[in-house]
Amino acid sequence: HYASKEQILADLVLIGHETHHHALSEANGRASGPAEQLANLVRAHVRFHAERQRLALVANAELHALSSDLVGPALAVRDSATTMLLDVARRGVKAGVFDPIDEWLAVAAIGAMLARRPRLGRDLRERSWREDVTGQLAPLIGRAAPLLRALPRQWGHGDWHPSNLTWTSAAAEAEVAQVVDFGL
Repeated sequence: HYASKEQILADLVLIGHETHHHALSEANGRASGPAEQLANLVRAHVRFHAERQRLALVANAELHALSSDLVGPALAVRDSATTMLLDVARRGVKAGVFDPIDEWLAVAAIGAMLARRPRLGRDLRERSWREDVTGQLAPLIGRAAPLLRALPRQWGHGDWHPSNLTWTSAAAEAEVAQVVDFGL
């Protein structure tokens, strides 16, 4: 018996984060160095979101609906998963394997990869996405990394919708002044 609907939701959210953490822990334990660990963690993260899309959606999208007392256990598990990724990133930086602009930001980007696109899992079921990630994406990133290190650090935004941009003026020669994207 549950005391409230909120308690049911809290348990579902916690189950989602525990299941995700377990998948990451297993993947992390099967690797030796930071590069292999990170590759395994990313694969496990993608696999969890693709194969358990409803659980991932509830676990991530409903955190805000819980009171601070009930959300605490799920946040603790999520923070532990983030720490796992961050530890791998830091070991990789220390070993000279990775050179991110910011370790936490790199980990946050990995974490957000599918959290906002849970329905992508439905489409990925029809593809050999595991082979796509390891056979195409990973080598591409590996070849691009040395080239990217030579460039000045910059920021990019992939949603140049007019409602996300402010302009220097109303004139035809106006330039983008800033990007404001509320994710709506």
